[in-house]
Amino acid sequence: MRGDSKGKCMAAKGLIHAKLDAARKDLLDLTGRNRLLNTPRGNVRSSRLEIVNECSQEVFNRLVRDRKTMSFLPAPEPRRGRWSPILPQKLRPLPPAPDPRPFPR
Repeated sequence: MRGDSKGKCMAAKGLIHAKLDAARKDLLDLTGRNRLLNTPRGNVRSSRLEIVNECSQEVFNRLVRDRKTMSFLPAPEPRRGRWSPILPQKLRPLPPAPDPRPFPR
């Protein structure tokens, strides 16, 4: 009987993991309503600031952690008919994502 209850426990854990994974996916809003993913940049009266050619971690540390100020220069006006993105000089790979599983399998 003991082995049977252990099997039920393992099955219940598997079901819980599946339910939690499904709930996580349901919470993700990948539509155009999510302003973290879809930020309109063409609006002249935008309340957003696009920072280019800076390390985001350094900007965060300076503004949030150190509570210091930064000054910004306006971006040059793009030439009509020709669009080119401003790319950072050096791209760094993202760190690996943490393991989302709360329990070892």
